[in-house]
Amino acid sequence: MVLYMGIVTGVFAQNTSKFIEIRHADRFTFDQQQSDAKYLTGSVVFEHDGAVLTCDTALFFEVDERIKASGNIRITKGDSVSATSNQLEYSGKTRMARMISKVKLIENKLRLETDTLDFNLKSGKAYYTHSALSHYLDNSFISKQGFYNSRLKKLEFLNEVILKNVDYTIRTDTLHYYLKSEMAYFLSPSILEQKSDFIYCSRGWYNTKTNTAKLYSGPVIHSENRILKSDSMYYNGIKKTAQAFGHIQLQDTLHKLFVMGHSGIMNNISKQSKIYGKTLTYSYKNMDTLKLWSDTLKAWHHSNNFRFKAWPDVQMAQLQYQARCDSLIYIESDSLMQAFGKPIFWNSNMQLSSKFMNFVFYKNHIYRGYCKGEVSVVEPADSTDALKLNQITGSNLFMMFVNDTLSKLTVNGKAQSLNWMREAEAWKGAETIQSEEYRIWLQQGQVIRVTARPKTQGRMIPLMECNPENTILKNSKWQGHLRPKFR
Repeated sequence: MVLYMGIVTGVFAQNTSKFIEIRHADRFTFDQQQSDAKYLTGSVVFEHDGAVLTCDTALFFEVDERIKASGNIRITKGDSVSATSNQLEYSGKTRMARMISKVKLIENKLRLETDTLDFNLKSGKAYYTHSALSHYLDNSFISKQGFYNSRLKKLEFLNEVILKNVDYTIRTDTLHYYLKSEMAYFLSPSILEQKSDFIYCSRGWYNTKTNTAKLYSGPVIHSENRILKSDSMYYNGIKKTAQAFGHIQLQDTLHKLFVMGHSGIMNNISKQSKIYGKTLTYSYKNMDTLKLWSDTLKAWHHSNNFRFKAWPDVQMAQLQYQARCDSLIYIESDSLMQAFGKPIFWNSNMQLSSKFMNFVFYKNHIYRGYCKGEVSVVEPADSTDALKLNQITGSNLFMMFVNDTLSKLTVNGKAQSLNWMREAEAWKGAETIQSEEYRIWLQQGQVIRVTARPKTQGRMIPLMECNPENTILKNSKWQGHLRPKFR
């Protein structure tokens, strides 16, 4: 038996960086008959190829180039990397260090905590297979498994990953994080939560420095009462905006609105949304869904003042009525819909047109309406003859509805009418009447009563004298080919 005691410094292996060097120990014991390990205690210091290991006690297997250490373990490499634990197993041949119990890896502003860490001192790579908590700047990371590449300054987190910040939380199963760029890449289905925003996507990246993200593979964002879906999305957490691209779907669950388009943007501060590219809008407040087509739709999603604007080439269709115009505005607080740019409105067999139209809704149904400027009311008199049209023109038109169907029309301001007359089964001709006001009562879309007052003037045009020049009033033209279909 050989026994050594006292303060020890020097080299217990070959004096080269390829082998483990003992720099210090307060005491050591070596019994070659009992074991080939040297037992070192008291401020033990090893050095190997630029890495320094300190501990309270250690077993040093010189031949195998192995160390088993315990108590206040610290590994340092360079000026920036250090790791601590309660236990350690180190192989000088593979440069692998297994650190056990209360492990902490620190490099500059990175701090990683776990129970077991395998650290390759040659490659600068570390990995764990049991839960770990990491901190970098204002971000915290939790995962079941993970890898750290010191050279690339890259963290890879696997299995139940959580990235937490005071402003947001990301949950996923695979996340890569680069320390220099502060970029997080999530490569599996992920959930991002930021105050009132809840985002789902299959993959994407998040810039933790700028609080911006790019989301792919069908991302979905929930923001209060709105749900936005698309093929891809750019999200700004500071401005609270989401720019969506490809197969846009926007749903407002509070106001029962569903919009589809090619691209769009949603602002959660101003509560505005804008959808582009042949948009299709559904309103499903009642049993009869309202559909609206346009190139662009903008919505203001305030609970007490919801409104939207659609333009240009707006088409609207419901089972009972259809419309077409250049632009349209809906204001929920007033239950008011306004149409601009030569609007046309169809209800049953009647067509109404003017320069301007508005409609007032009650319990999600049209209650009344108003038209102004170049007013025209047209109804086909003969389904087989497109030129035989019953018509009324004037300056203003007032409408009343029952269950979305016209029940009363009032035309005033130099009102003029033309109606085709029958005698038995034969057409007799067309009757024209000029009056200040013209009123029509309808029941289930059919005219049941007509009045004209005051100072009515009229004449009969015999059938033989009827032609398009004298039987088609100004601004009166049947435009059934433009009538949108409820499809």
